Amino acid sequence: MASEDGDSAVAVARRVAAHPRTVERGRDRFRRHGVHGLRDKPRPGSPPKFAPVTRLELIALACEPVERHEGKTTRTIAELVDEAIARRLVDGIGWSSYQRLLVENDLRPHRIQGWLHSPDPQFREKVTEITQLYLQPPAGAVVLSIDEKTGMQALERRFPDGPAKPGRRRRREFEYTRHGTQSLLCAFEVHRGRVVGDCGATRTADDLMRFMERIAALYPTETVHVIWDNLNIHFDGADRRWTAFNTRHGHRFVFHYTPKTRLVG
Repeated sequence: MASEDGDSAVAVARRVAAHPRTVERGRDRFRRHGVHGLRDKPRPGSPPKFAPVTRLELIALACEPVERHEGKTTRTIAELVDEAIARRLVDGIGWSSYQRLLVENDLRPHRIQGWLHSPDPQFREKVTEITQLYLQPPAGAVVLSIDEKTGMQALERRFPDGPAKPGRRRRREFEYTRHGTQSLLCAFEVHRGRVVGDCGATRTADDLMRFMERIAALYPTETVHVIWDNLNIHFDGADRRWTAFNTRHGHRFVFHYTPKTRLVG
């Protein structure tokens, strides 16, 4: 219609998001062959083995949730082939054909991205409060993000590493000796990048209290804003541990809790 109105090939191409040469070729084919000239010419090669609907059904099968069975939550391509034939979606399909179909559609059903859903009714208020501390902390205050990591293996290599040499990487012997596990208590000073950490055999309320006493000594006069999650030892408990701790240190510590979350796969 745009060509019938007398628009240039450039103007038509801009309207239909095509190259001007494509528009010119289309006009030429229409002048020579009429409407039939606008139809696609037969393409070389064999026709597609599977009809469009069948391809969609195969893709849908690959994306189906799988009930847990013997620890499996996804199907292998070989299992997809067997299932497609069992459901009579196809009479037969090769492993490489199924794999190629998924690649063409940029599908990786075996890969999972986790995310956190928060049922916390105060989600917005808590996020706003913590974000404000990150972006505009009170003058003279220290903002610390504190967390713990448990079950860290304490490993020792049986033999020392071999030094790197021209044309050869540093070499490391694969054998190691286990020394149990360690827990890391760590504080990150958000605005200066300072990291304070302690390792120990356990992660108990007493361990955390000792760590926090060290933090209080490192920041003897500043107001300290502590951001941490909802682990039980981060709360007062029956002994009112953090109320007593704050009293001992002149009520300089302000505790902020991240929104309550639960992991969604």
